[in-house]
Amino acid sequence: MSQQAAPGRTDWWRYAACVSWDSEWWTDSGPHCSRAVRICLACPVREPCLADALANGDVGVIRGGVLLQRRRQGTEVVQLICVQCGSPVRFTDTTVSRYCGRQCESKARRRAARRRRGLAGAPHADDLPVTGGSPTSAVP
Repeated sequence: MSQQAAPGRTDWWRYAACVSWDSEWWTDSGPHCSRAVRICLACPVREPCLADALANGDVGVIRGGVLLQRRRQGTEVVQLICVQCGSPVRFTDTTVSRYCGRQCESKARRRAARRRRGLAGAPHADDLPVTGGSPTSAVP
């Protein structure tokens, strides 16, 4: 984003992690999208930034720790944090994944399959804490 704040913005803008970065990084088609996400997710002023983006109708940009996309029904807010582990999500040329990588995506699919089979409460290696021993040593 540029060094100067837009008219009407409050002081939060001065504390944004992106204030000194090129504004092209923050578009959903920018070549540096993954790095922009990591910077945005670490920003101390994500909440007022998102509120500002929604109030101004910003779309096609990363603001406030989310990706704002235009849809027929209005603006869609796409989370940029992996639903499995909380790391930044993976970007491709055409989509934004809900996961940071294939391992988390596979783990989520296995968990969903267990829920469909009615085994949601059964312990599974994916649900156990990682310890220094073998996987069976963590089972009570």
